[in-house]
Amino acid sequence: MAEMMRPAAEPWWLIGSAAMALHGARVTVEDVDLLIAPGDARKLFGDSVAPGRPSALFRSALFGCRDAAGLRLEVMAGLEVRRKGAWYPVRPQDREAVPLGDHLLFTPGRDGLIAMCRLFDRPKDRERAVLMH
Repeated sequence: MAEMMRPAAEPWWLIGSAAMALHGARVTVEDVDLLIAPGDARKLFGDSVAPGRPSALFRSALFGCRDAAGLRLEVMAGLEVRRKGAWYPVRPQDREAVPLGDHLLFTPGRDGLIAMCRLFDRPKDRERAVLMH
């Protein structure tokens, strides 16, 4: 993952359960969620990203999936969340380098991940916020 992201021009983050696991939370990691700038998404993932199809809760300018070390990698650029009838951009306020072997992966800090869980406010997110404390 870190090697794949080396050419990125703008900050990127792993979010969701993979980021929480990197911070020591005991969560099941079923996929890896990558939050990235649209230009970098196009440059690094090319045709594997396309305009995202919105759900009731999320939408993204670009979205794509690919296999990464046996896990599903979900690439999201321009991610937004719907709260109280309005769309809000999802952009972490901090960026922490977390070592994994010889590589550095970037995630929001613990407080940032908790804030993201509270923003998303699904049952699994509320549970994960508790696990992050």
